[in-house]
Amino acid sequence: MRILVANVNTTESMTDSIGRQAVAAAAPGTEIVPLTPVFGAESVEGNYESYLAARSRAHPKAFRNLRARLRKVEDACLEADFRADDRDPQALAAVIGLKREQYRRTRQIDVFGPPWTGRLIEILAARTGPGLRGRLSTLRLDGRLAAGHFGLQADGVLHYWFTVYDEAFAAYSPGLLLLHRIAEAGAVEGISRIDLGGGDYRFKHEFADLRPPLLDEYGLGAALGWHAEEFVRRTRLRVDFEDRAKERTRTLRHEDAVTLFRIAQEALNNVAKHAQAERAWICLSISGRAFVLELRDDGRGFDPAAPTSRLGMRGMRERAEAAGAAFEVQSAPGRGTLVRVSMPLPE
Repeated sequence: MRILVANVNTTESMTDSIGRQAVAAAAPGTEIVPLTPVFGAESVEGNYESYLAARSRAHPKAFRNLRARLRKVEDACLEADFRADDRDPQALAAVIGLKREQYRRTRQIDVFGPPWTGRLIEILAARTGPGLRGRLSTLRLDGRLAAGHFGLQADGVLHYWFTVYDEAFAAYSPGLLLLHRIAEAGAVEGISRIDLGGGDYRFKHEFADLRPPLLDEYGLGAALGWHAEEFVRRTRLRVDFEDRAKERTRTLRHEDAVTLFRIAQEALNNVAKHAQAERAWICLSISGRAFVLELRDDGRGFDPAAPTSRLGMRGMRERAEAAGAAFEVQSAPGRGTLVRVSMPLPE
């Protein structure tokens, strides 16, 4: 199983397609054709156990917390009722009601306001079979709706559309428990891929395989160039990427390439969230007997010796050292930040 995070353009393209199909669906006799996934990643065969083991290795703390939430539900003697494909119209109305209340509370645009939205959801929810259809999944605790999700399913792919949870159950993280159960049930039912959509949220990094197909097909340099472009599109920060290693990166072990790619992702996320930078630079090169990944920015910098600063770099350092790579951070207040990872060349 692979769980994916789509880029912003993917989400926009899918939304545009949804809107067009809503207009078509209003006409009697009009067929709704399957949405074609546009994020370009191949499905991965496998089962939920192998997926869960892989994500637990990548994010051990996150999945320890998930198991703790499951135990917390059991310890509270709450009766958990999960329905992977809930066909109850009242459940769908309750999920939409919770979502609309969330929009009002957070002062966001109510996407359920236009009449075509409700009409589209009704049509999709009523469809069955292997083609494009709506899929409502719910989690009830002691008979009360704790979390719900309505998505689009077609050709073994589940597209997350909108999800919501009751804040009264926030201590149990019902939204994450629901995603866990959806993925588990989906693997049994033949869903090999879940697209979580755009948005830079922690749970998406934890649950999703963020490695792009380019990494497998064209190597680390192409993958980093692609990710830099997506980062620029999402954040409007300027990022310059230079690949001095060129074809030599194709000799990297697969797991080492994944490690360097994920460290670059995390470093760029730190730039976006904390650096207050205008520009960043990524360089991939070879120095002596090592591949060297460098990422620097012109942001506000920080004191690497400060305890709060070290916390932000711990994950990247642990990932690098687990792969046998050297990890270095250079920074000072007002001087920007440099992250350098040196990965030994394959023997």
